[in-house]
Amino acid sequence: KQIEGQMAWGFNDALYQALDGRGFPAVVMEDRTGALVIYRVRAARYRSREEAEAAARVLRRDHLSPWILQEEK
Repeated sequence: KQIEGQMAWGFNDALYQALDGRGFPAVVMEDRTGALVIYRVRAARYRSREEAEAAARVLRRDHLSPWILQEEK
């Protein structure tokens, strides 16, 4: 589930720390596919879509805008 994508490292680091502190399996990833580096914050893998949706509901209550991504196998 992707939580946020920003160009500012500090914002994403703070978001990572907040998620990690609340028990979400967070990770910050660099996207260098374009002209600018984008840092993406993701809550790492969930075993089912239902688990990911439950986590997304919690994050929406915190005024975040997560979306769920399905990894290609």
